[in-house]
Amino acid sequence: MKFTHGKASKATLITLASIAIFIVLAILFLPTGFSNDVSKIGKGSKVVVLAYNNGTTNSKDMMDLLEKIRGSYTDKIQFLAVSVGAPIGKKFLRDYSVRQSTLVLFRGDGSVAKTMLASKDNEAILQQVLDDFVLTNN
Repeated sequence: MKFTHGKASKATLITLASIAIFIVLAILFLPTGFSNDVSKIGKGSKVVVLAYNNGTTNSKDMMDLLEKIRGSYTDKIQFLAVSVGAPIGKKFLRDYSVRQSTLVLFRGDGSVAKTMLASKDNEAILQQVLDDFVLTNN
């Protein structure tokens, strides 16, 4: 098998360029993720925090659900997520007496408005709770 230097190099460059373009596009369309900066609680904005455990499907399902619906609320609610396996997550569980796979809704003043166990089966309930939360004045 004989390759000419110019053709092999051109094909290699095209392949590498295609791969690079694919990687860039894949990164651009990835979900933006959730901040774990709980210092945002009590700073005037409404905040929803998910205490999640990477090892449970319930937490994964809730992360996916929040990723799906949070675009409807981003100008009204800040969405955060804390891993219960990390120090910040363990502290969050202690401070607010909640367990993994729990959503905690905070008013702008930092007080807890509502807690609810995360479940992939309660998308309609979650949207109603968030809609009601947005409409409250605190």
